[in-house]
Amino acid sequence: MIGVVDKRADESPARGPLSIAVDGLENAMAAIAGAMIVFAMATVTLDVVLRMFRMSLWWSFEVTEFILVYIPLLTLPWLARRRAHIVIDIVTARLPRRSALRLDIFTSLLAVAICLFVTYWGAQATHTAYERGIVGAGMVALPRWALLFVIPLGFGLAAIEFARIAYQTAKKVR
Repeated sequence: MIGVVDKRADESPARGPLSIAVDGLENAMAAIAGAMIVFAMATVTLDVVLRMFRMSLWWSFEVTEFILVYIPLLTLPWLARRRAHIVIDIVTARLPRRSALRLDIFTSLLAVAICLFVTYWGAQATHTAYERGIVGAGMVALPRWALLFVIPLGFGLAAIEFARIAYQTAKKVR
């Protein structure tokens, strides 16, 4: 079935040094996202408890918002590699295998194009925010580029993963 989580996703067929490095980076990004979830959960819980004593972690709300942008973008390429992203297979499940594989190739290449577009846009926005020195207007003065740089990082690596999926699927069609 197309779109099922690949249990051996870390064993990509192209296992050259670059592929191993990309996989390692994606694994590290997913681990960082997991740590961010734990940190956000602990921070919000502590902030709620402290409010009972009329104290607060004044920075927790803004930092948690920041983290909530990072988590999906840091895990996007890792999930794509494992084919754990959302897949609607109501059509492909009813197609002959060869047609389903061809459709999978097409949708993977479409995902590559979309990810590359968002990567380009994100890189431009990050560069502009960095050049202009834009800083958030909240209680915590976080530079805007620090929030935005994860967009081209996550979508750029996701484009690589969707290209890998298209390539691996194309090998099955032959």
